[in-house]
Amino acid sequence: MTPAIYFGFSAASEMWQFYMIALLIGASHCFISLVPLSILLNSWFSKNIGLALGITYMGSGIGGMILNPVANLIIENYGWRTAFTFLGITMFIVIVPICFFILRDSAQADRGESANSFDAEASDIDFTTAEPEYAANNRESSADSRPPFLRDKRFWVLALIFALNGIAGFTMINFIVPHFCDLGFSSYYAANIMSMSMGLLAVGKVVLGAIYDRTNIRFATLLAIFASIIGLAAMYFAQFPWAIAALAFGTFLSSPAGTVSQPLITRKMFRADDFAKANSLFICFNNAGVALCPFFGSVVFDSTGSYRIAFAIMTVVMAVVYVLFHFILPKEQRTNGELVA
Repeated sequence: MTPAIYFGFSAASEMWQFYMIALLIGASHCFISLVPLSILLNSWFSKNIGLALGITYMGSGIGGMILNPVANLIIENYGWRTAFTFLGITMFIVIVPICFFILRDSAQADRGESANSFDAEASDIDFTTAEPEYAANNRESSADSRPPFLRDKRFWVLALIFALNGIAGFTMINFIVPHFCDLGFSSYYAANIMSMSMGLLAVGKVVLGAIYDRTNIRFATLLAIFASIIGLAAMYFAQFPWAIAALAFGTFLSSPAGTVSQPLITRKMFRADDFAKANSLFICFNNAGVALCPFFGSVVFDSTGSYRIAFAIMTVVMAVVYVLFHFILPKEQRTNGELVA
């Protein structure tokens, strides 16, 4: 469906047609991007899921780094209609075979069979007289006592956090090219900064996912938000040469937080049977913030003639996000001499 919609862009001639096609693309992407991928990976991986998410989601950064200049080259030489046709054909060649021949839900069935086998063996054990480790395993496998996610106050706080993170985090990436051009840099220089950011974003998703696997959601999330604060502040001071290094650090660890962090936080803080619904809603709140970002930045620019005020405001917003995460994310607890999240 999505490739066909991109073909529609190449044939559109009225403004209302572009709006309608854009709405259809937004709806279709929900079925092939963050929501289904996070649900699929959550069912396939029990270990190193952060790394799996990072490797999967790095495709968006690589795609932006490769396809943006390619599409621009096609537009300059053959026109934008040809560029949309090219994108539609590319998506059809890549996405359709993957969906039909690679994606399988058999892993979940395999895990179910293993669980049933374990349950059959465990049913023969008298846990009232069993050794302590068997009794502990039985308690861990009992029904989750946490409330449904909609009745959990933490869900609504996290929803607000993800919305704020969406608008503030995307501000750093979305206005790189116009902001550097507005500061007097060439469009070529601004495009190179954007390309650098997309490349770092792609690699950063893998690195941040690995950090989640080897530490805990509290440390990794706060590290990513701290990087966001540094990156937004760097955009405010972008006229100075040192700001490029700070921006690189920000895009490297903070930008991946919008995709990698959400499913891992959801997986840790809510019941397993609520994962799909809670994570999907978190993505909706985050995307709502992302959608507000261009509008907010444009209003600030029209009012002040610069994007710097927008970056200053979003730096403060991201600091608020850091504080909220600091209070709501679970802290490490010491059990038998070992630290656990």
